[in-house]
Amino acid sequence: MRRIAKQKEPPTLTEYRQGTPHPTWDGYADKRSAQQALCEEQKSICCFCQRRIVPDEQPTDRALVRNMKIAHFVPRKSKAGQKDPALEVTWSNLFGVCMGGEGRATADEQHCDTKQGNAELHSELHPLFLKPGMVKFRRSGEVYSDQDEVNADLNQKLNLNARTPKAGRLAARDALIQLIEAKKPGHWSAATISRRIDEIERQAPLEPYCDFLLFILKERLRAS
Repeated sequence: MRRIAKQKEPPTLTEYRQGTPHPTWDGYADKRSAQQALCEEQKSICCFCQRRIVPDEQPTDRALVRNMKIAHFVPRKSKAGQKDPALEVTWSNLFGVCMGGEGRATADEQHCDTKQGNAELHSELHPLFLKPGMVKFRRSGEVYSDQDEVNADLNQKLNLNARTPKAGRLAARDALIQLIEAKKPGHWSAATISRRIDEIERQAPLEPYCDFLLFILKERLRAS
């Protein structure tokens, strides 16, 4: 996870909210514009696991192809969401996420918003206010936090150490190592590592699992 800077919401969402007496998320029709805006501000990665996300596709000759979901940080059916229904269509409460194994994975293998469901997350995990170092990594690909309650949410409510997201992080790490080794076998100089760190941080869209890759590179840099 990384901190997200919100940009301007889609005009259609503003118009819908201002022109509807009791606006609801289900009543807002232009969700693809919201997906596009979320992908742009998140640089095309899931706000939780950092898997690649792209807007849904609607081919003319077949059914909708779902590539991502729009998550409410405060879920609509949670206690806080029912107390403040306006959060349904509040841009600062909306984030782009991967499908999280919806419809395919078992409950133990579901992750991100699909696993979260209507559970409320710890406020420290809010993508708009996420503090540096709140979410950490281990070389094994594990995600964790030093704060017990936050760590519990990462594992139990978001299941970010499920097989699929963890395997994705490790595959991204292996691809990174292969890329560097292909150019200069065994040559992990400070300059090479620093250059790759800079490349990843400047990318748009971001590389999937980018923060785990930065963790690996910065560990290498400290050891060089």
